[in-house]
Amino acid sequence: RILVLPDFKTMTPGLLEKISGLVRNGATVVGLPPEKSPSLSGYP
Repeated sequence: RILVLPDFKTMTPGLLEKISGLVRNGATVVGLPPEKSPSLSGYP
């Protein structure tokens, strides 16, 4: 399975965790990684 990331510069931490789970289960991710979160959610 392949996941193509949209051309967005932001992504929520929850979505990143979901994508990480897909990769652990064998998915291939294509696209650039996000530069930052759109909010302070998950910020230390």
